[in-house]
Amino acid sequence: MTISVAIPLIMVSPYDNDIINGGSELRRKFFDVIISQFDKEYLYQLISYQKLIMQRNAVLKQCNETRNYDMSLIQIFDNQLIPLGYSIFEKRKAFIAEILPIFKNYYSQLSGNQEEVDIVYESGLEKCSFEEGLKSTSQVDFRLGFTNFGVHKDDYLFYIGSDKPIKRFGSQGQQKSFSLALKLSQFDYIFSKTKRKPILLLDDIDKLDPKRIAHLLDLAGQKFFGQVFISDTDKNRLHQILNEYHIEHTLYDINTQKMI
Repeated sequence: MTISVAIPLIMVSPYDNDIINGGSELRRKFFDVIISQFDKEYLYQLISYQKLIMQRNAVLKQCNETRNYDMSLIQIFDNQLIPLGYSIFEKRKAFIAEILPIFKNYYSQLSGNQEEVDIVYESGLEKCSFEEGLKSTSQVDFRLGFTNFGVHKDDYLFYIGSDKPIKRFGSQGQQKSFSLALKLSQFDYIFSKTKRKPILLLDDIDKLDPKRIAHLLDLAGQKFFGQVFISDTDKNRLHQILNEYHIEHTLYDINTQKMI
C-alpha cells in the first residue's frame, strides 16, 4: 500500500511582480487563493457570489438590449449577493490584519530596514452599505450591462513610504522585495495552518541588488524554513554569500543546449 503525502509548495518567480503591476483582479485572486485554501466556507461563498454576479450581469445585459429595466428581477439577485458580499468583505479584512505585520517584518529584513511598506484593503463597503452601493450604481449597471458595485471590485493597494504606490514609485529591486515578502508571508500563513513547512522555490533572484540578495539568503538559511531551492545566474556570487552566512548548501550547475 502506497501512502502519498501532499507537501505544500511556494514558488517565487519573475512573474510575481504582475501582482504589483497588473490589475486588481490579479491581487484579489492572489489573496483569495490563500484564504480559500484553509477556509472552505469562504471558497463556497466566493464561488456562489461570482455565479450570482454572472447571472445578474446577464439579466442587466438583456434589460439593456430590450430596454425593459425590471428592477424587481435584479432585486432577487441583490438579496442573495448582499449577505455573501458582507461575509467575504469581513474575511478579507481579517486576513489582511493577520498577515500585514508578518509581511512588514519580512520586507524590513529584506530591505535592511531601508523603507516602510503597507498593504491597504480597499472596498466600496468601507464607504457605504452594500444596499446603498447597489442602488447608487443601478442606472449605470443598466446602461453598461454589468454590476459596478460589490466585493468583486475590491483591490489591495501596495504602498512604499507613507503613501506612494509601489507600482509607480518603487524600483525594480523594491518591487521584487515586496513580492518576495508577500510569498514569505504566505509561507508563514500556510505553516501556521498546517504545521508543515512548504518547500520554497526562489527563482530569478538576480534582479535584486547584492544587499537584498544577502538579506534574502540569510532569511532562507534560518532554521524556520525547511527545504529551499534557489536559482541565480551568478554561481560565484551565490556561493560566496551562502558561505558568508555559513548556510549548508549544494550547488548545481545547469547548462541547457538547443536540441536539433
